[in-house]
Amino acid sequence: MKEAQIEEFRKKLTDDGFVKIIMYKLSAGERVVLAVTGKSMLPFLEEGRDSVILGKLQKRPKRGDIVLYRRKSGAYVLHRVVKRKKNSYWFSGDAQRKIEGPVSENSLIAVCTGVLRGEKEYSKNSLLWLSYKRRFFKTKRKGENENGK
Repeated sequence: MKEAQIEEFRKKLTDDGFVKIIMYKLSAGERVVLAVTGKSMLPFLEEGRDSVILGKLQKRPKRGDIVLYRRKSGAYVLHRVVKRKKNSYWFSGDAQRKIEGPVSENSLIAVCTGVLRGEKEYSKNSLLWLSYKRRFFKTKRKGENENGK
């Protein structure tokens, strides 16, 4: 994907209309494939190499799931669930130390069900996915609170 295409995608992802299309497709039972942008999910997800497959949230996301959600600022983010409590979630990118939350359940849009890397598709149960999930939780500092301190 060329830099201009990536920048155009970033602009679209901040547009509520684009996200409404994603939500419509998911509610119709379709899966949505989006190119990865940014560096917060490195080394698992890499811009220019990977795309994510999004599915409808059919049940509450679990610790370790990767979720597309909307921040209070209006930005859309794809990060991993670190913690959940009642109707609130805490998230972090794989390459980040800071934990963001609480995020309300009504801010959650979709769950990542797979990753496309070239022509190969990796599900949530693949060895690649599970190894990065384990690595993520091993590298998070013990005793870190919800603000990443």
